[in-house]
Amino acid sequence: MHVSRPTSTTGITRCEAENAASLEDKSRAPTAPVRKVWGPVMVEIYHGHKRHREAGGLRLWSLRGKTALAVRTVERSMALNRRVYTDSPGTEALHAPPPVPPPHPFTATAAHASWFIEGRMMDFAIEGHRWWSLIILDGSARTMLAGAVALTAASWVALTVLDAAVRRSGVPVHLLSDSGGACMADVFAGGWTRRGLDHQTMVSTEGQSSMHLMATHCNIQRRL
Repeated sequence: MHVSRPTSTTGITRCEAENAASLEDKSRAPTAPVRKVWGPVMVEIYHGHKRHREAGGLRLWSLRGKTALAVRTVERSMALNRRVYTDSPGTEALHAPPPVPPPHPFTATAAHASWFIEGRMMDFAIEGHRWWSLIILDGSARTMLAGAVALTAASWVALTVLDAAVRRSGVPVHLLSDSGGACMADVFAGGWTRRGLDHQTMVSTEGQSSMHLMATHCNIQRRL
């Protein structure tokens, strides 16, 4: 059978003792492993960590002066003590209540309270040209109110989409966009100023991209 003699002897012995059950794979782990970490050792590590609050696993292992436990075992004991004892060093963040996330600054309280406008270049070409897709999204119903596909992300395209959305759904309270040139142009500013919109721009470099729902949707689509 192309196996060693001890392996054959072990198989015959198991087959005689257990019959067909001996053919199943069995774990080689010991049935009664020797455990070196018990209650007194855990308490010793706990008090040693409290005396030396800045000590890590290696430092605490050397302070004990005993090589019976490995450094990794001491570190696991310290981690378990942090979960059990609230006064153990380093447990302030572990036992603290979870932080309450702040509310979204533009959470919609009614329909058409906040609109989001965003334009992105498509990943494909139409008739040999890379076209832009510009969409206005309602922050309450997450509905696309108006959109357009154009060869360029110009201000007149954004103004056309905004005009179509206003004609269909009325005037919102807030209009959020990025700091692109199409939404920062004077002609576009005159359009939302005459309608009494509160136009606010998000700055991605300052971590404000999460406030823009359209940017979030576009990033998800891009990553997928």
